Formats: sequence, structure tokens, C-alpha cells
Amino acid sequence: MNNKRLENNGGVGRQRTGDAELRVMRAVPLVSASGKYGGPSDTALAQAKLVANADLSVVLVAGFLRNDRPYPVERANIRVELAPVRSMIPPLGFPALGSLKAVASLLRTVKEVDVAHISFSREFLPITAVLLCLVLRRPVILQPHGMLTARTSTLHRALDVIVRPLFRRSFAVIALTATEEMQLKRWCGHGMPRTVCIGNPVLRGETPAEPAPPEGALFLARLEPRKRVSDFAAAAVHAEKLGWTDHYSIVGPDQGDLAGIREDVAACKLLRYDGAVPGEHVPTRVGECRVFVLPSKDEPWGNVLVLALSLGKPVVVTRSAALAPDIEAFGAGIVVDDCDPAAIAHAVHELLADGSRRDRAIDGARQLSAEILNQESVRAKLQNEYVTAARWPPKLNR
Repeated sequence: MNNKRLENNGGVGRQRTGDAELRVMRAVPLVSASGKYGGPSDTALAQAKLVANADLSVVLVAGFLRNDRPYPVERANIRVELAPVRSMIPPLGFPALGSLKAVASLLRTVKEVDVAHISFSREFLPITAVLLCLVLRRPVILQPHGMLTARTSTLHRALDVIVRPLFRRSFAVIALTATEEMQLKRWCGHGMPRTVCIGNPVLRGETPAEPAPPEGALFLARLEPRKRVSDFAAAAVHAEKLGWTDHYSIVGPDQGDLAGIREDVAACKLLRYDGAVPGEHVPTRVGECRVFVLPSKDEPWGNVLVLALSLGKPVVVTRSAALAPDIEAFGAGIVVDDCDPAAIAHAVHELLADGSRRDRAIDGARQLSAEILNQESVRAKLQNEYVTAARWPPKLNR
């Protein structure tokens, strides 16, 4: 991005002459030390770090839960605005997260920025952020949560009466893959905004040289039903029955499925649950494993999966994962059928026991990361979207 200032267009861009930079709000409902909200919060911070420079500053706006405030971010041209939040309707959990302080923080930030990039879902804070941007005539780029298309209950369809029209008023939508783009188009119906495919940045952190730790296979994600941690646990049980000694470790905050795997953890000597780790420790933990396993159903991306590939880790993923065809094509690991613990156990054992097979997967993972998950490409696409959005007013009527 060069130093040339964009001209004000219709009072929306708020670009100034002189030395002022392009200002972007990156909004996400929740950030946490324990990783409770998962991918969207990690992605928002990684994107801010990736694009912030002398010409582009980012204000990261988010809520945090009591006793779960994340560590501060120290980075030039990134400002973090955090507000305490709670579930205003406790049975609803994340969708009802909010507070007057969080709304006030969003309002202040929307007033001062040129472009808003919002992690979008059927939740109070993202919906509020979009409404504020429309009222204050700020261009909006939406990055939908995977649950937007994955959940189709009666309640979710009822909420879409409000959510879908707001989605259509965005300047642009970021999809992680062509598969997700297709799913979003089906969900949106008529009036689909311009869509651009941009993968998420690789999570950054210090990683050790690869050891040979006893756990062998690692599951690191939120323990919620779609992630299918139960299949990972069942794979460990299956491996033990076959007399193998491949160790399996589960890491991540509980989102409902911990109770279902406690019996396996207690009974299986190969399986352990290590709790949650802060986001900044995730790269270290992934760097210590020998095989990374993501048994999710319809995984639209997988931030930790992409991190594992970038570190040259062989992976085991399910066929419904968006990156499964690339993993298979590059030989970066083994793709198994969904909901098949035995297949996971056999794939893990093959990658741990067969040195030549493992070496080929390591090479494939590194090649896939270099050719398809290129970070400079992600940076350039994001910056281009911000600059393009700042030139034009949001389309308030469709």
C-alpha cells in the first residue's frame, strides 16, 4: 500500500489528506485467554497483525468474560478496545453476549474508522456492529462464522429474518474457500454481496524444534459437537484394543463434549485430556506433536490445521473438511471418512509407525503451505479489500 491518501467519497470514506493512515475496525464478539470462542477471535488478531503497517492501522474491538481476559497485544498500529461482556440471556450462551460498555466501544470505534471488518454470526454484538455501521455510513466487510450456514434449526431460521438482510447490505463478504462461498450463496439467496475468497492467516508464535513426545497424535480445538472429539477419543480406544502404543492428547476448552469422553479418558491409557491453553501457546503445543488430527464434520477451514501444515506436521482429516482435497493432492496426510474412529486410528498409526510415509507427509504439508496457504497473498488480498471498501459508500438499498 502506498502513502497516497484516498479521497473522501460521499462523506463515507473519512479519508484525510496529509499523513493519516487508513483506519480499519476489526470486530469480533469475544476474545479470551482460554480460547473459548475459538477460530474467529484468533483470526481477528492474526489478521490485525498481518495487515497493520505505517499506512493502515487496526482497532480490534471485542468483548471478554470475567476472569478470562486475554493477554495485552503490543504491536505498532494496532489498538485493542476490550469491554466486559456476559450472556444477557444465559441459556443462549455466546449469541447473547453483550453489555452497554461493549456497545459504547463499538459506537466510538465505528465513528473514527474508515472501514469495518466484522466477524459475523447470529449474535447480538455482530448484529449491533453492522447496524451501527449502516447508520453511520461506514462500509462493512463481513467474515461469516462457519455456524452461519451449518446451523438450520427453527430458531436459526427465525433469526435469519433479521440477519440475512443485514448480510446483504455489506460491501463485501470474505469466504475462506470456494466451498464456503457456495454455501453462503445458497444461504443468502438473492442479493448476495460481492464475495472474495481469502484464507485465514497462520497463527504465529514461538515453536520448538520437533521432538518425539509421548502423545503422538494431537486434537486441539473447542470440544463442541461439530469438532467430533468423541471420534478422536474412540480412535485411541480402538488403537489400545489392537495393541498399539500410539498416544493421543486432547487440548481445548469444553463446549459440551467433555462429559461424553470422560469415560474413555479414564479407561484408556493412551488417551489424556490436558485442558485448554491460551491462544499464544497453541503454536508451541502444535509444534510438539507428531500428527495433528481434525475429525470435524464439514470443517470450513481449521486455523490450527493450517498452523500444523505450516509447521510440516502430517495431518489426519475427515473427507468433509474444506481442505481435504488439497491435503490428499499434496500427500500432506491421510483423509478418512467422517465419523469413523477406526479409520482415524489406522491413519494415525500409519503416520507414526511408517517413517517413509511420515516423511512424505511432512514434505507434502510444507509444500501445501507454501503454495496454497501463502501469507503474503492473504495480506495483499485483505489490504486490497480495505482500500477498495474505503473508496465507496455502503449500499444502503438493494
